[in-house]
Amino acid sequence: MALINEGGYRPAYRPPTVTTPPVGAPDPFYQPFDVTPYLSDPGMAPAKPTFGANTDYNNIVPQLIDWRIQQRQYDKASRAAATANNAVYTAAGGGGGGGAGAYGWKGTTGLASGKGAGNYGLQMAMWQSLLAANNAMKKELGKGFSITDGWRSLAQQESLKRRKPNLAATPGRSIHGIGLAADLNLTAKQKRWMFENAGRFGLYAPMKSKEPWHWQLQANRWNGNWGGR
Repeated sequence: MALINEGGYRPAYRPPTVTTPPVGAPDPFYQPFDVTPYLSDPGMAPAKPTFGANTDYNNIVPQLIDWRIQQRQYDKASRAAATANNAVYTAAGGGGGGGAGAYGWKGTTGLASGKGAGNYGLQMAMWQSLLAANNAMKKELGKGFSITDGWRSLAQQESLKRRKPNLAATPGRSIHGIGLAADLNLTAKQKRWMFENAGRFGLYAPMKSKEPWHWQLQANRWNGNWGGR
């Protein structure tokens, strides 16, 4: 399996269980997941050889055998991709990936109604968790982190997707768009501290290996109180 390279507006790979985008999702960007732009892709199915009426039989059999071997490999990769991708859709809650659905949110994110009353447009529960983690970090390391990005509008997410297609969630499906995600500026030492301690404050990094700066509030810390709505 290979990871999709999302340069431009290549249509996303959709496993068989996903047929339609959610209401309001911008179709050119739509991918059926909330948190991460990295989906497993089995690639193109191998083309079956074609033969003319006068093709030598001795040449047909080896080509058909090669095609069948490739077809079996493709079928195996497709099943593995579907399993891996479905895990992204069904995961929810603290540390599990989840996404907007984990917070009971329906519809397009990045709208003004999702902007919170906390600093950086964050929901208060998220802002308070970040403050608590930052204060604890200051006491232990002597210096806290800074926030580079909080709530994003739909237009901001679309712009980011164009500029950094492999580092941005689908516009309309980003956790930044409901004020429950923040990008942090962390030193290597601070990053290690967050991985070891952030869970105490209800924070987790759903894309730890690919985007260690992206932190979200655990779903079980969220009570659905949309501050500033």
